[in-house]
Amino acid sequence: MADDSVLRVRLDVDESDVSKLRMGQRACVTAEAYGTHKFWGHVMRVGHILGKKNVRTDEPSEHVDTKILETLVELEPGQQLLLGLRVDSFVGRRRGKRAGIVVERSGKAEKR
Repeated sequence: MADDSVLRVRLDVDESDVSKLRMGQRACVTAEAYGTHKFWGHVMRVGHILGKKNVRTDEPSEHVDTKILETLVELEPGQQLLLGLRVDSFVGRRRGKRAGIVVERSGKAEKR
């Protein structure tokens, strides 16, 4: 039996946004199944190598040839999100700055 008290979400961050990523940044994810509820966490790992997209949105206008940087967000303890569920995510800047990274249909929840 797995410990799912703390969940992590793998995000595909577009190559044009990688310079905005920082360890410890506040992040949140949402899922259609949970309406407007936000699941909060922080960036705990930023990849070092650009690669191919891992998650597709099934949107006809999606660019599938862009490179991504895989980023790991750890959600705050006790938040319940179905494992493997697709989520939309937002990674914000520190110290209250408004700029951030919006990554749509970008990740999937997994156990720690």
